[in-house]
Amino acid sequence: MPSLAVVKNELAHMINIVRNLPRKPRDRPPDLSSFWEHPRQMEPLWPVDANRSLWDKAVVLIRESAALGAALHPLTRDGVLPMLRTMNSYYSNLIEGHVTLPRDIERALAGDYSREPVKRALQQEAAAHVELEV
Repeated sequence: MPSLAVVKNELAHMINIVRNLPRKPRDRPPDLSSFWEHPRQMEPLWPVDANRSLWDKAVVLIRESAALGAALHPLTRDGVLPMLRTMNSYYSNLIEGHVTLPRDIERALAGDYSREPVKRALQQEAAAHVELEV
């Protein structure tokens, strides 16, 4: 945990940046690349949930997904998991603007990479995402 002096310094830095932002709307968002110098400046990242409704929903989701996983026959589960990992990688990367089709992810997992450098880099990223989940 950072000291009080460090937190005060970081807060003063962020306030200074915000004060120096232009008052008029811009055509594009301001450059805030220097705003976050350390991940702890973004904490806490948990939403405020005074009545715990999100917590209760999360508990139900976890419980029901565990029950669904337990209800699957092992052969079915083993057949579905690789597809889910590929789809998870596809959508996670898509959210970040990195479009790698599921078939290209599958090819990468098999070691068959594109000769096109940009596509190859996206395949490597997607394959690393899948391998980290295993």
